[in-house]
Amino acid sequence: MTAPSKIAGVSSAAVEKATGKNWQQWLTLLDKLGCGDMAHKSIAELLRAQHQLDGWWAQMITVGYEQSRGLRQALEHADGFAASISRRVNTKLGVLYEAFAQETARLEKEGIKVRRSADGKTLRARLDDGSQLEVALAGSGGKSQVRVEHSGLKSAKDVKESKAFWQLTLDELQEKLSKLG
Repeated sequence: MTAPSKIAGVSSAAVEKATGKNWQQWLTLLDKLGCGDMAHKSIAELLRAQHQLDGWWAQMITVGYEQSRGLRQALEHADGFAASISRRVNTKLGVLYEAFAQETARLEKEGIKVRRSADGKTLRARLDDGSQLEVALAGSGGKSQVRVEHSGLKSAKDVKESKAFWQLTLDELQEKLSKLG
């Protein structure tokens, strides 16, 4: 069996540098520990407790193991699939927030209900299909960044559709803001 060079988007070399074991070593160890029959949370806790991995690496190794063993698909999370997209925008944070708030008001007509909007930097919403949206804005000077995370999706196909929708929405928003100067 050929050792995997990359799982879950992370190279075996990076895993070994951070954890002391490469992907093949982790997969073999987790198989021996019976992790194929364990819940995600239990595997991650085992990695933290018995192998002193920090939370991020425990999660990464768990996800990689689940994906390699067919227990989880790429882009799948505990609550379904998730899509994320981010974009840099040449505008001040306050201007971006107001523009995004206006865009969100338009989107509410399409089944997106804002649950919380706080501090001019974050926005959370629920969609009619039960999925969730989290928008995070950051910026300094005249440049900003928007990150959209759409979670609770039902399939990889939904991820592709969500990414396409938000790509178009952010393209339109960026064009609108560039016209404002």
